[in-house]
Amino acid sequence: MAGFKEAFRTIALSSLLGGFAALAAPLATAGADRPERDFQALLKKKDSDESERRAAFKALVKSGVSPSKDLKREIELAWTAALRNLAKTATPRAIAQEAQGMVPTLVAAGVRMQGIVAADQAAKQDIDRELALVTEATRNLHEKLLRNGDYRDARVRLFEIGGYAAWAGVIREFTEPLGITVADLAFMQNFVAAKDQGIFEFNNLMAFRVDAAEAECMARTNLHRIRLGLRPAEIDLRLVAAARKHSEEMSRLGYFSHDSPTPHLRTPWMRAARDGVAATAENIAQTEHPREAFEMWVYSAGHHRNMIDAGQASMGIGASAGMWTQLFGAVSIRARHRTIDALAYVPLRYEAGSDVDKLFQLSAWCVSQKLTSQAEDELERVLALKPDHGQARALLAKIRP
Repeated sequence: MAGFKEAFRTIALSSLLGGFAALAAPLATAGADRPERDFQALLKKKDSDESERRAAFKALVKSGVSPSKDLKREIELAWTAALRNLAKTATPRAIAQEAQGMVPTLVAAGVRMQGIVAADQAAKQDIDRELALVTEATRNLHEKLLRNGDYRDARVRLFEIGGYAAWAGVIREFTEPLGITVADLAFMQNFVAAKDQGIFEFNNLMAFRVDAAEAECMARTNLHRIRLGLRPAEIDLRLVAAARKHSEEMSRLGYFSHDSPTPHLRTPWMRAARDGVAATAENIAQTEHPREAFEMWVYSAGHHRNMIDAGQASMGIGASAGMWTQLFGAVSIRARHRTIDALAYVPLRYEAGSDVDKLFQLSAWCVSQKLTSQAEDELERVLALKPDHGQARALLAKIRP
């Protein structure tokens, strides 16, 4: 594990520096693109050395040149390959066969956990006992996999390329805890039925479009579900958007409740519907850390029931200023996600942040895509930040019935 952390710290520092460098205008001096060409060449080269790539990346960051489209594409290809290689090396046939033989043990633990949290006053020691049993059941197999050099190399590669991908904007963020949970999920893929294997690649596609802390908390939830013999929940970005908006409102208005004081956002079901999705359950928590949010739900019987309900097919988590919201849904979207326009809205919302001009552009895009509720939400954000924004006020009056 020390090797993975060391690799991450090196890349994280470079990524941080690169975040600032990306704000600067590209250099106009002769040969300014040389660091990019050198780094891209090493990234393409199959037998390039990791230390060489890191040194070239450091030189690229130092040059202040923003990544070109070609470099972004190369990093995107490397990132996709790193994720797939991790999944492949984490599921060798011998490990997968042994894991499938252990699934009945996990399912039985899940049934017992369902019984424990059926009571609103579930005892912490009873929850811990079942968690310890499933952890022990999978530990030896995980340790066997960690002795596999290909898997260890794939983990290190994931951390390396993750730093590059975050710097280039190929993914939103990459952190050490997120990298570890993604690697752990790759191992837990061994315990999932063949028909559900595609969820892992789909979730990797969705998770890296949101903040790392939110992605980490969703990964922890799925790790928990798999350890209790359940299928992982698909990440539905519409549920992420609805969850994040509720967290933002709780933070902004200073309340902590499933019930919003805003009439058209009063219930979780109303909030989810505005983002074009039906919700089946909602969890909320107040903390700064994704692991703490997850653990709060684990040790609260009602929240725990929501997390390990076998009927939950999808999930979204959104955080803002110490407020956390988790929403679940009953419908799978994996097979049709490319046809859902509202999914494209969520990464654009993250990209806009709190920039008034970008938010107004986003609201106009939502209108063009007939995402009227989302357009209203973004125009309200514009006016909260800049009450005298005449264009936003006019557009809101035009689309609001």
